[in-house]
Amino acid sequence: MFVSMKSWAILPIFVLFGLFLIAPVTKTYAQSESHLSSELLAQNDTLRDFQEKLIHENEVMQHDMDELSQTNKKFKIFSIIIVFFTLIFISLILYNSVKSKSVSKEIIDKNRALVEAQQSQLDQRNFELEQGLLYARRIQEAVLPLEDDIKNDFEDAFVLFEPKNVVSGDFYWFYKLGGLKILSVLDCTGHGIAGGYMALLGNEILNKIVEDPSVSNCGHALTHMNLQLVQSFSKINDSNQLIDGMEVALCAINEEKQVIEYAGAYRDLYLIRDGELQIIGGDSKQIGVDKGLRKQFNQKELPIQKGDQIYLFTDGYVNQFGGVEGKKFKYKGLQKLLLEICKEPMEKQRDLLLSAHIEWKGTTEQIDDICIVGIK
Repeated sequence: MFVSMKSWAILPIFVLFGLFLIAPVTKTYAQSESHLSSELLAQNDTLRDFQEKLIHENEVMQHDMDELSQTNKKFKIFSIIIVFFTLIFISLILYNSVKSKSVSKEIIDKNRALVEAQQSQLDQRNFELEQGLLYARRIQEAVLPLEDDIKNDFEDAFVLFEPKNVVSGDFYWFYKLGGLKILSVLDCTGHGIAGGYMALLGNEILNKIVEDPSVSNCGHALTHMNLQLVQSFSKINDSNQLIDGMEVALCAINEEKQVIEYAGAYRDLYLIRDGELQIIGGDSKQIGVDKGLRKQFNQKELPIQKGDQIYLFTDGYVNQFGGVEGKKFKYKGLQKLLLEICKEPMEKQRDLLLSAHIEWKGTTEQIDDICIVGIK
């Protein structure tokens, strides 16, 4: 009993002591809890502010998205309008293009038909012109002496005749009168049709002159030829100037007397004897050209020997451009070439002259008619 009473007497002491011991802990815990509560409140405030910020940003973003959506809608509408008008524009262009093509096709078809008709007419005219040229050539060939006739009347001979066009303004002429063998080479103004007609006129005049008893030699023949040519053109031309003319080399060979007569109108004669070339010059004036002048042509006579080679020629060969420098062949070139080939037979000489001409001109166009006659 006593113990029990005593025990109950010290119980408050223990309680007070315990309270004393736990008081600091309780205070510390209370402070910690208070601090923790403050931090939690601060974090709650921060979280609330963050949430509010997020809500604000979401609202701003939603507003921007709404504006973007509206802009996209407007852009889509604008794009649709542009595409619509673009399609309309393209359709109009295609329509006009198809229409223009249809109209253009009609125009093209009409023009094609017109061109074809004109081409047909042109082809027909060209055909007729070509046929006329071929006919003129046949006439000229019929008028020219046969090469075989010249060869048969001399020990040896050749004719190199190369027109620039179908018809030639150059031609050669041969005639036998008694004991004379008369040979001529002529170069008429122009070539082609115009030169061909002049050649026919020159051939006719020569045929008349050679039978004229008043013509006694080659010089007289050229003088008469000049007068007749001037008179022929006077019928169709009243002016004082005659632009048409001829360069003529005319020789008459008398083998019985062993002499050759020569007269030249702006043409020379080449004679090769014993490997040497002699130039027998003609007068420095043409047949025709000046109507106001009564021209007199001189006659030259020189002895000939067996084996002499005589060459008459127009200027087409020597005036041909070619070679490395594109220059003329020139008379010196022809003289040199004739001396190199003079020992060959006449037909071989012709081939060598032609080969040299072709090689010299190369791709250059032939500029004039060519006529060279060689006799031995």
